[in-house]
Amino acid sequence: MRIEIHVHSGAHGITLTPELRQHVERRLALALDRVELRIRHVRITLVDANGPRGGIDQRCQLQIELVHLPRLVVLETRDELGAAIDGAIDRAVQTMGRLLGRQREAVRRARAARGGARLALRGLTPAEGPRGGGNVAPQEVPSRPPGSVRSIEPAPVL
Repeated sequence: MRIEIHVHSGAHGITLTPELRQHVERRLALALDRVELRIRHVRITLVDANGPRGGIDQRCQLQIELVHLPRLVVLETRDELGAAIDGAIDRAVQTMGRLLGRQREAVRRARAARGGARLALRGLTPAEGPRGGGNVAPQEVPSRPPGSVRSIEPAPVL
């Protein structure tokens, strides 16, 4: 996972100190650890919109490029930079969980549909399939007496 940190600030705005960089990288690593393989690139942009005037103007924009999913963009504005960073990361993790859950559900449904189609081609129901249907009792196969021969009628000639 590649992380880019960009700072856009006015004359008295944000400076990217080693402590700030470490905080951002550590916070992202902890939050995105379990989904790291699904992330191509992370870009975080920090902006002090009002500069020296103050106010609720510390903005954190987080862009995450995911594998096989659309780009995720989260924008958080707070009065303190640390709170904006933490808020953006928390919202991004929550949104990624929803996106990945939807993707897992779509894959599960597609597999179930393919499995049902395969069973239908064989003339079986899901209850009769290889994994069974849960509460369906297995059916007995009628047995022939030993030594009996099953007669096969020849096909009619046209």
